Amino acid sequence: MSAKEKNKGSDVIKLTKIATIVMICVCAVADIFGYYICKYVWNMVIVGWEQFRPITNEAIAFPTLIGLFYIGTFFAYVILFNVMKLLGNMDNNKVFIKENTKLMKNMSVGCIAIFAICFVGMLVWPSTLFIGVVGLFMGLIVQCVRVVMDKAIDMRDELDYTV
Repeated sequence: MSAKEKNKGSDVIKLTKIATIVMICVCAVADIFGYYICKYVWNMVIVGWEQFRPITNEAIAFPTLIGLFYIGTFFAYVILFNVMKLLGNMDNNKVFIKENTKLMKNMSVGCIAIFAICFVGMLVWPSTLFIGVVGLFMGLIVQCVRVVMDKAIDMRDELDYTV
């Protein structure tokens, strides 16, 4: 591999780290203004869905929405910080190591947890199912890549023992 190709991979990792840091900042801002975001969504979108909502009592539904919002951002942080660790390992040329598969498992669990949160969120706003399905799909993709990476690590280890 030429120096130019190695540098290109390093540039992609650096850009991805920057994008991840930006997303962490977006989550932090969302946490700071979470109540107002939920109130806006409640007033602009959810109120019109009363005939479709299992929970129509605002005294229960709105606090549920806020709680699910903050639980969801917690799992977003879990995913983003694991992405940062994974990128750091890749930047240090530590690609096929068990730690990376553990980080990918954490990311997958975070995505599936977001699906579960959105599934519960259907009690307040049925459209959260669409967001949840995206989280589930991403979790399954990360899980598949993790399994492939785990197999590659095992094959590498077997090859090392043979030589």
